Amino acid sequence: MVRVSSSAGPIVDQPTATSSSKSAPPTPPKTTKRRSRASVTWAPFPEQGWDDNTPTNGNVLDFRTEKPVSRRITHTEKLISHSLRVAYEGNWSFSKVFADGSFMASGYIHLPVGGRKSSKSVKDNTYIFHVVEGAVNVKIHDTAYIIAQGGSFMVPRGNVYFIENICERTAKLMFVQAREVTAGEQDDPLRLVRGQSPPKLFPALPKSKLFILAGWVIERLLKRFSKYRRVILTWYLRSAMQVGRYVQGPRAYKAYMAFFILGFFFRSLGPSRSLLPRINVQVIRD
Repeated sequence: MVRVSSSAGPIVDQPTATSSSKSAPPTPPKTTKRRSRASVTWAPFPEQGWDDNTPTNGNVLDFRTEKPVSRRITHTEKLISHSLRVAYEGNWSFSKVFADGSFMASGYIHLPVGGRKSSKSVKDNTYIFHVVEGAVNVKIHDTAYIIAQGGSFMVPRGNVYFIENICERTAKLMFVQAREVTAGEQDDPLRLVRGQSPPKLFPALPKSKLFILAGWVIERLLKRFSKYRRVILTWYLRSAMQVGRYVQGPRAYKAYMAFFILGFFFRSLGPSRSLLPRINVQVIRD
């Protein structure tokens, strides 16, 4: 543009020949092209593959014994698809990865497009879910919530929950399950950890009701035995006197020996003031 001045009139702008010959063409309108669902691909995250050589097990201290044990400590992303199992009810899959006795457990849940996890009661457990990918509609008790990627939700004890995938790709969730362990409960009643040695019952045996009942029964039997022991000794003395009175000859020595052994056996049973057995020696003269 060139400004031409004149003394007779105002200053006006006039286009030059060069500017009109080199003017740019009009910009075409933007067109939007709708992509099909099949052409949508999700690019991998830039850090994928960094943990390919990460071991899954490691040495840690056991909570009860305080000794080093080998436990599963890590679970990389490439192992999730191999450990998934299809649920018996519903169109979804799960994988239980970590567990610490009956105290807590964690894992992953995958729901395909349109997949649903039917209503379930958590009973005495508390669940915490984190949406890794996708979006879900979750109903806890009588209220529904929409949780998208990066969000979390909790199901407290005593409630019922329901999960539904509402996005156009597989919804991936991670869950953590925890429960309160009672004092008299064994280490792993749900058998979440395979190969775990059973707890030792001997230290807890004196405190059990079964041991108290067994001790009472044994005490009663000992009292009964001491009572019947007197009856047996009385019968023994009377029988020995009858045998010594009527048995004569070579058979008498065998009878005396038999009653001597019986007397030694009966007197050695039951409570005694001395640790040494009692031996009665009788001299019989004709």
